[in-house]
Amino acid sequence: MIVDEDVVSRIVDQVPPGSNVLEVGAGTGALSAPLSEVAGELTLVEVDPSLIRLMPDEVREKATVVEQDFLKWGFKPVDVVVSSVPYSISLKFVLRLVENGLKWKLALLVLQREFVSKLTAEPGSPHYRRISVIAQATLSMRPLFGVPPTAFSPRPRVHSEVILASPRPERLGHASKIVELATKAFTQRNRSLASALRKHYGERGVEAIERIGGYNLDRKVYCVEPGVYAEAAKLL
Repeated sequence: MIVDEDVVSRIVDQVPPGSNVLEVGAGTGALSAPLSEVAGELTLVEVDPSLIRLMPDEVREKATVVEQDFLKWGFKPVDVVVSSVPYSISLKFVLRLVENGLKWKLALLVLQREFVSKLTAEPGSPHYRRISVIAQATLSMRPLFGVPPTAFSPRPRVHSEVILASPRPERLGHASKIVELATKAFTQRNRSLASALRKHYGERGVEAIERIGGYNLDRKVYCVEPGVYAEAAKLL
């Protein structure tokens, strides 16, 4: 839970006034209270009923409180998603946002710094993974500022970072194919993308290779740019 008021203020300052806001993992309402002052509508999703009971009455009066696991919750359209994401579900959380990319416009996420380095990693770098491809192909992302362990209670052992993300609508129509392709390709990251396409998609993969112009698909899976994955996925 974030307890540093300056960090809370800097996050809330990024939320356009009057927005329909969804906060995931609201806890006892440390972020929820200031969010309720700027949001036009506020929905709080929290899985732990004992934390919900500790929320200030004024927060519960202003917000719609949902006692549910976000990963299982039926995603409702909103303007802004705000979350200090539990480290253990960071990957699943980002995939859920990608899966529902047409239902939100802006996301403010507090994530473990190491995970942010994977989201934003350059092709060919040690941190470049399938989630790098998926996130960069479907989202625009910008790290905003770092958050030290002292900003949380209890204190984690790692540093965190706040990122600002927004969907890339032109690619969301085939986001599921991008996820599928990246997931299959990175099971053997040292093979070429062309080889991965042939192995996992047969003739469709070969056809996609032939239709993509101007790309070197003989590069290894972990060296290929997210945009190439998006183009290949669109043709599968």
